[in-house]
Amino acid sequence: MSLFSAMADDGSVWAQGSSLFNISSPLNDLLEKDDFTLEQVLQEDELVQEVKTRNTKLLDFLSQEAIVQKLIEYVVRTPEDTSDDLRTLKYPYMSCEVICCDITSITETLVTASEGKIVETLFEFLYQTQPLDPRLAGYFEKIVTMLMVRKPQEMTALLNKNSEQLLAGFSRHAASFSVAELLKRLLQPYQADYMDDCMDFPGMSMGFPPSNSWYGADDDDHLSGSGTPTASKEKTLTWQSEPTVVDLLLETLADPKADSDAHKHASEVLVDIIHCGTRAQQTDPASPASSSTPVSFALLEHLETKEVAEKLVALAVPSEEDTSCVSSMTGAISVLSALLSRATNAQYCATDEMPPAVASAVERLPQICAILKADAADAGMIRNQRHQEVPRLGLRRLKMVGLVVLLMQSKYQKVDIALLEQHAIETCLDLFFKFESVNMLHADVESMVIGILESGSHELLVGLVKDARLLPRIIEAHEKNDEATAVAKGFSLGYVGHLHRICNMLMTMLEDVRGSTNEEGSLNDMRHADTVLELFEEDDVTWKKWEELSSKVLAPIYERERLPLGGVTISQGGEDPYSVMGFNQNDELLNAQFAEMLGASGFGSDPNGFDTDFDVKDTDTPMLPEIMNDSSSSEEEDEEELARQESAAKDNEGEAGADRWANFESGGSWAKFENTFEDIPFEPIPGMENDDFDDDEPVPDIVTTADLAVNRAAPPAPVEVTKTEESTATEAETKEDSKEAPSGEAAAVEETSKDATSEAQA
Repeated sequence: MSLFSAMADDGSVWAQGSSLFNISSPLNDLLEKDDFTLEQVLQEDELVQEVKTRNTKLLDFLSQEAIVQKLIEYVVRTPEDTSDDLRTLKYPYMSCEVICCDITSITETLVTASEGKIVETLFEFLYQTQPLDPRLAGYFEKIVTMLMVRKPQEMTALLNKNSEQLLAGFSRHAASFSVAELLKRLLQPYQADYMDDCMDFPGMSMGFPPSNSWYGADDDDHLSGSGTPTASKEKTLTWQSEPTVVDLLLETLADPKADSDAHKHASEVLVDIIHCGTRAQQTDPASPASSSTPVSFALLEHLETKEVAEKLVALAVPSEEDTSCVSSMTGAISVLSALLSRATNAQYCATDEMPPAVASAVERLPQICAILKADAADAGMIRNQRHQEVPRLGLRRLKMVGLVVLLMQSKYQKVDIALLEQHAIETCLDLFFKFESVNMLHADVESMVIGILESGSHELLVGLVKDARLLPRIIEAHEKNDEATAVAKGFSLGYVGHLHRICNMLMTMLEDVRGSTNEEGSLNDMRHADTVLELFEEDDVTWKKWEELSSKVLAPIYERERLPLGGVTISQGGEDPYSVMGFNQNDELLNAQFAEMLGASGFGSDPNGFDTDFDVKDTDTPMLPEIMNDSSSSEEEDEEELARQESAAKDNEGEAGADRWANFESGGSWAKFENTFEDIPFEPIPGMENDDFDDDEPVPDIVTTADLAVNRAAPPAPVEVTKTEESTATEAETKEDSKEAPSGEAAAVEETSKDATSEAQA
């Protein structure tokens, strides 16, 4: 049956071909009905795709106020029957995706309908007393963030309207990661701090974030000429300038009944406020306490007050040992460390007035040192990398060491006196050598030791060298490490790398002091290097051991590590691109090594014993090729070089053709032409102008003397030339004579061709 007859048959598949390419979507079929529900729409898998493609009928349905209200309820309200997967899993997910597609009609209805009633329903998610579902909390964060980006003015007004309840809800549910992240963003007014670079929402253009987190695309009239937002109360959250949020977070941090995640997230939000304010102050150091002050400054200033600092120190270092809430202590230590990091100074302060955080921490320094000296068994045991049971340091004591280092870096005389009285430096060194596998501890103690040696006070230097026994500890640690590595399959101790950095710094400092003629003894900003040398030399026995260790063991190691790998020094800059390879044409050592290598390979000299081109031991000729000093590496020069090579190849082909003609003329038995006759200039043989060969037929490559003999035996018939043809030939010869005669090898080839043609005619 033919195709046309098959198409005429109503029962054939070809007769219904149009239906094969017009497959309607089940969602479109559902929308064609007069009665359908939101639940039926949410069950369709292609719902999100149809929303993104702007299905008009679907968007008209989803933009209704009642439908948007129901979408929000699916997101924020936990179903009573959790066994229904559609209500528990699919409906909330599809509702969140539809809202976050950022359809203007849906977003407008969500924010403006009934004076923000739907948004207030969204906020009810935080008013729950029960712990939040992590999945629904993620949907809540995603929707609120999208609304803050697209409708910042309306959302800010609604947040300010319900600020008291919302802050209580954020504090109550701080254990939820999504809620804590949302609060962290809401407390940051700048776009760079508000949205993560990796955050993406459906419907949002990739790579083109809004100019400011509180300003939408249609708010250009509120921007100043410089592109920065004007001070608008409608676009500023009230809690960004009030200390209420800080007090609520501190209450959550101090609550012993709160979950450990709540303590952790509350401390992270407080630390983020400190870091955000620090960055803002670095950008704009002038920050008067006024209405124009950035909101982060207001919260930061409240955190730095004496009342808040004392509360943080009391949480971090309780007066009585209480380990019932370690997570609260650890979180408070993190916040206190962030505050102390703002009080570090490069030089000692002339005033004795200290920031509240530093003063409060110094008052609790005895408790801090007592915690550091506590028995390691309290933290339990842990397996190290070698599967050995070792004592656990614990996160709390690790952060305590960081507090001591920050106090030392504050550069206050009162702090130094307190550190020496409590033997804090000695305690930190004890922990350094005791816990050999805690790399973060080693880094903190190394920073403290180097900081004291470089810019510490005279009292701290004496305490480090004498009381803490720095040099004897270093010598004992190297001896212990030698014993550990001497056994079969031995391992080096974990702190040896940091110990080498301290030793290298010591050796460099002492060498500078010895080689200096400066009477003040202050070099490279090491203010007390001469004092360190005097303190070391007081103990003769230890000093001799250090001299032997540094000269015989450490110096060769550091010299070997100082040299680049493979002996090649990578230089910066320079016109010669090969200079980074570190080769020198006149380097005698390299030339000798290269000559020795060639000699071992049989290229050093010829069998007669005479020096060859490779034997340069007695010559001044550089061994390395000149290409090492070639600076031509551009693409244009490479193309020119390629063109020169092609031209030289063509010249070689011409010379080869001339040689073949010469061999042919001299009577060679065989002459093989590797190229076509077009490459060889010669005159045609009379009688062969109109040969029977086709242009497309290949030209034979082999010409023998037998073929030549046949041509000579049968000379061509004489051709009658008319007067017209004779005059034309005469004119052609005249023009040919007027041209420049070929020179050199080309002339020889042409002469050879003429001779061959004459013999053939004879």
